[in-house]
Amino acid sequence: MASYILRRLLLLFPTLLGITLVVFFVMSLSPGSVITMMRSAEGDMRPEDRQRTQAYLQHRYGLDQPKIVQYARWLNRISPVGFKYPGTTLDLPALRSAYADALAKGQSPQAALADVQVFHADPAEQLALDDGQLVARTVRTGEGFPAAWRFGLKIPDLGQSIIRRRPVLDVILEAMPITLLLNGLTIPIIYIVSLVSGIYAARRRGKAFDVISGGAYIALYSMPTIWIGVLLLGFLASKDYLNAFPTGGLHSNAADAMTFLPVFAAGFHPGWLLDALWHLVLPVLCLTYGGFAFLSKLMRASVLENLNADFARTARAKGLSEHAVLFRHVLANSILPLITVAAGILPSLLGGSVVVESIFSINGMGRLMLEAIKMKDQELVLSNTCVIALISLVSLIVADIAYAIADPRVSYE
Repeated sequence: MASYILRRLLLLFPTLLGITLVVFFVMSLSPGSVITMMRSAEGDMRPEDRQRTQAYLQHRYGLDQPKIVQYARWLNRISPVGFKYPGTTLDLPALRSAYADALAKGQSPQAALADVQVFHADPAEQLALDDGQLVARTVRTGEGFPAAWRFGLKIPDLGQSIIRRRPVLDVILEAMPITLLLNGLTIPIIYIVSLVSGIYAARRRGKAFDVISGGAYIALYSMPTIWIGVLLLGFLASKDYLNAFPTGGLHSNAADAMTFLPVFAAGFHPGWLLDALWHLVLPVLCLTYGGFAFLSKLMRASVLENLNADFARTARAKGLSEHAVLFRHVLANSILPLITVAAGILPSLLGGSVVVESIFSINGMGRLMLEAIKMKDQELVLSNTCVIALISLVSLIVADIAYAIADPRVSYE
């Protein structure tokens, strides 16, 4: 098992390389660019300012380099082993001129600094103000290195989001907990409902519950998430109908002033925790119905197959009750197909959260990825792709390990 896990871990790197390479070239060869998006957003700029902005952006993010060079630079930046960045390459006089122009337009010093930071030409440098003068300070990998690049260990850097003008790592760390929260609530619900419903339907094969639940699960699995989300918003959250749930977000506007737990002073106040759970009801419902509809049918079929297996008949012949046969012998073998499917549950939920987060205005990884693709933010798309692909590949390894633990007959040696 140890050698198998080691081989799978070593295969992560070429797999990630292939995934990010395909995503990069599909994105870079498609029409339009992030520069076009930013220029359209800043349409009131003078032509000379617009040209200067475009030149600095292209130089800062290497967009004026060949495609393969752009990908190699990104790959080197996120790798813990590679070429270290040299010293400063900032054109400080030009940056100070741009900073003065921003101040002349009425911007505050900090706002002007944030705007000029987009002209940043070296990830190892950071712009700052020193007595009102724009200066460059060496950070992380740049400190102490000569002008020539050196190969060795370094701190991985996901780069800067071109559109958001913030480090990609900070943007992902803000969105990741929200998506993990949604999936952390969704996966247990899916498996609990699937196990209970599948076992109950198998034990009552052909009866009312089996027939009704079977038809309902087929209908649920056939319904697209985007349609169900719109229906839930239209009927359960709309003021024209029930208006029982919030329409979007994770908290009410007054959530910051709430107590953490519900209180009953001068009426009922839900508190921060209950308010958050109430906002999560519709998104979690959208993410769970398709999963437990499919897995319940799979669990039912697996239990029925094992109930008629030779080992189950032998257990009955020894005098064991039907309850003991089911939970001591049949259940362990019936869970194996669910473990196999589990490897694809998390990646599919991450994909499904793109739709759910967009419908319910939740700022998670799915919505972040959608906005990054729309704005062609290359740095953010590649980093998001790398994170999601890594989670998906690790889930496959965990599923293989769980399968071997559940079934001692399975060996990967």
